[in-house]
Amino acid sequence: MSKRKIKRKESDFVLDLEHNALSSLLHGIKHYVDALALLNARFSIPHKLITDNFKFAIIHVFHSVELFLKAKLAEAHPLLIYSKPENEINEDAHTVGFEALLGRLSNLGVKFTKEDRGNINALRKMRNSIEHHKIQKDIEDVKLYVGRAARFLEKFLEGELDITLKEEILEEDSEEGEETYKILSVAIQSYEERLQNAKEEMESFLPVDIKDRFTDYEIISCDTCEEETIIIPDDRYEDNRTKCFFCGEEYYYEHCTRCGLPVLSYKPLEDGDCNPCSDCWHEIMSRD
Repeated sequence: MSKRKIKRKESDFVLDLEHNALSSLLHGIKHYVDALALLNARFSIPHKLITDNFKFAIIHVFHSVELFLKAKLAEAHPLLIYSKPENEINEDAHTVGFEALLGRLSNLGVKFTKEDRGNINALRKMRNSIEHHKIQKDIEDVKLYVGRAARFLEKFLEGELDITLKEEILEEDSEEGEETYKILSVAIQSYEERLQNAKEEMESFLPVDIKDRFTDYEIISCDTCEEETIIIPDDRYEDNRTKCFFCGEEYYYEHCTRCGLPVLSYKPLEDGDCNPCSDCWHEIMSRD
């Protein structure tokens, strides 16, 4: 008997979370597949129908990631998934927020690499943008977010929950499971290829000599896609602007007046404006 089956017998609560997470993932993938089919249709399709499918794909895929993370947390104790486990737990009890969820998992020994956090945060930002605003990215960009989520889930599920994503997809949908997993694999590959191309393009703007590279340039993470694909200064611009080589988001940049780290913004600062980095801002606020 596999380790995973033993866990499932011991905790129906964890099993329910896992099952709901997988259902959300498959539901999101279905919207993703439908959107791709509409894009390739030979007749005219309303653009809103396509974007709605991509929108729900992102929402449900992120929901899946969140539920799988909570399933891991619930392995330690089911009460840990609630924001205030010390209070009475009923159907109205709030579950833990996303930052606290990652923090509790880290404190329990779950290791999140910088790449893991980047993938999760990028997907969360896209989900938030969709729920509170609208899809502002190209359709190709939305495809990449699905690939990033699938890439994270494959590693996380195998390492932390003893779940093989491909096996679960095939078990849940024996008829279309192979095609579903193939579509996810293509999304993962598309993301990896685009990231590699972005880094190669970025390399072409940097000095070959490592000493000159770290003396004259800074490589930082993009606030939008969370990839380390922004260079400062950016030789493509004459002023203090820069553009992410991966997602194409454009920024203005300054340097934190306290620690000197670069800070990105969507518009230039006015004279006299203060723009501390996030670490300095949190330190300033914590003192108040």
